Amino acid sequence: MIPTEELNRLLTQATTEIEIFMKQKMSYDNHSDLAELFFNRADIHLAMKNYKAAMTDYETCLDYDAYFYEAVTRMDKIMEVMLPLAMKN
Repeated sequence: MIPTEELNRLLTQATTEIEIFMKQKMSYDNHSDLAELFFNRADIHLAMKNYKAAMTDYETCLDYDAYFYEAVTRMDKIMEVMLPLAMKN
């Protein structure tokens, strides 16, 4: 288990990396790099149990690289957690 302080630091770092990358001139060559940055930030959100933010970043990852299979796998895992919670309410 990663301490909350460390997760917050990693989240800030991941967000900064995305912001810096987004300011650069975009081309199709670097879409997979951007997809990986969103995937990494989504993993941090997932570790923090911020499921909605994780889903958003995994979806953005897939927007940039539709073949990023691991993002789909992680989204499925989130749905496995969220569905039972939704059914209780």
